[in-house]
Amino acid sequence: MFEFLLKSPVFLAVWAVQVVVKVPVMLLGFVLQPIMFKHRNVLLKDMPWYLLWLTNPEDQPGGYPGYPDSFPSFWHRRMKAEGWSLRSAHYRYHAVRNPADGLRNFKLLQAPLVPSEIKFITNQYLRQYEPRAMRQGKLYWYFCWSGFNLGMKLNYVWNDERYFEFKFGFRIHPADAEIANVDLKGTRYLLGASMATKFLPYRKW
Repeated sequence: MFEFLLKSPVFLAVWAVQVVVKVPVMLLGFVLQPIMFKHRNVLLKDMPWYLLWLTNPEDQPGGYPGYPDSFPSFWHRRMKAEGWSLRSAHYRYHAVRNPADGLRNFKLLQAPLVPSEIKFITNQYLRQYEPRAMRQGKLYWYFCWSGFNLGMKLNYVWNDERYFEFKFGFRIHPADAEIANVDLKGTRYLLGASMATKFLPYRKW
């Protein structure tokens, strides 16, 4: 814990640099979404350079195995349930829900996942810190770091449809410290853990 507190100012400085990069890209995403929509079926390797900053490699054809569409299957189900058009679903996913995810294409901006270098503090160890893996009515949290790359998360599941989430820093979680739990062929291992900042008091699944 002392080591974490000692490094925390540097953690914050590293994160602040990421914000300086990420916020302009997020704002640019609102403007360029109509162009991105026209490129939703273009292979990742053929995307124009000015859209690559906004294009999540997991949500573009030709990106990584198992991700053949411009957004995942659960978003298709949400689109159908909510009655959104394809254009509206694309905008909500890429500009509102996951802005600036294209920064994941640039390894320099990611935290490398080296299990032996990852340390963490948590109130309960889980292999997966997604709300669906958590029990209702209980707060889950962790601080996780590798070198000067910090990731933290707090979650509380309100009910079967809603949850609270606060996420800050890089998408590193405690299970990354165990080589057996790291997908060596996954995008996070290949590119590193991206940065995310979220404050979602009552988010719908």
